[in-house]
Amino acid sequence: MKLQMKQFSLMVLCALLVCTAGCKNDSNPPDPVPQPSTLYGNIDRPSWCPPEGHDMTSSMTVLVLPDLRTSYPSLAADHKIDSEDMFGAFAGNQCLGVASIVDSLFYLYIDKTEGAVTLRYWSKQYRNLFELKDAFVFVNDGHKGTVNAPYLPALILAQ
Repeated sequence: MKLQMKQFSLMVLCALLVCTAGCKNDSNPPDPVPQPSTLYGNIDRPSWCPPEGHDMTSSMTVLVLPDLRTSYPSLAADHKIDSEDMFGAFAGNQCLGVASIVDSLFYLYIDKTEGAVTLRYWSKQYRNLFELKDAFVFVNDGHKGTVNAPYLPALILAQ
């Protein structure tokens, strides 16, 4: 009887191990951000130009605060925002809006577009260009971020 009980316990244990080993997490983890050896580059400050004649009835605002430490914790540990840093909003290569820092935030006004909007950030400290990892959709009269809770985008080194 003891032998049968041990065999039964062993079979149950094996069945549990097989079931546990066969289970997997179906959710896809986010793609890791490629870690370059340095964030420093030699890119001069861009001369992005927003479109002329804003259409006040078709716009979106983004209050954004870059924190490169989110994507590059060790490489950007010393990241500081400079008064010459700038953000640009783009649909493909078309510039939709440009912002410089005001009171520790970038107030980005985006003109109407269809489809995805991506952000680009130029850092004076690193003399390099970073871009939004995942674009967002333009929403007429929409807002992304507030003064108290600014939009903190995941920025990656531009290719």
